[in-house]
Amino acid sequence: MRTAQPDYTSYNRPSVKDARPDDFLPMPAKLPAIKEVGMPAFIEILKKEFGLDKNNYAVINSAGGDNVIITFNRLRHILEKQDGREAFVPLIRKTLENPWEVWLSEYVSDKGFIEYRKDYFGLFRDEKDRQYYVGIRVERDSTILWNAFPKDERALDKSRKGYLILAKK
Repeated sequence: MRTAQPDYTSYNRPSVKDARPDDFLPMPAKLPAIKEVGMPAFIEILKKEFGLDKNNYAVINSAGGDNVIITFNRLRHILEKQDGREAFVPLIRKTLENPWEVWLSEYVSDKGFIEYRKDYFGLFRDEKDRQYYVGIRVERDSTILWNAFPKDERALDKSRKGYLILAKK
């Protein structure tokens, strides 16, 4: 990401730590961890989550106007890490369909060209009032990279750069 871009303060947006309670969506049911159900069972659960048990890809119509393509290959990194993040896969669809913010950000390609990508940010709260944040980057080919993490406002605020194109009031 290029650093010389407007950030959330340029748009008079609050830090994530100052987000209002109604900015947070309720946490959907999480998936079981790979360590709980084993790899073969988790792969089937993951495929079913996006309908990849019937098709090679799924399309999610996002609130930011993108038709985001989900493929098993783009989700494969979840299987490699086995760090518990796989339980948060249901937050992908929820964030794309109902984000807190969407940013159009400038990146420098590996060939030195300026590219634009959309970053979707979601805020969630579970039944124990714990906060979770999701960041999803929609790549040029409409596939995604994503991360879900517990309360870490600084990390999320640092990513909120570019041109704010959608925000909850």
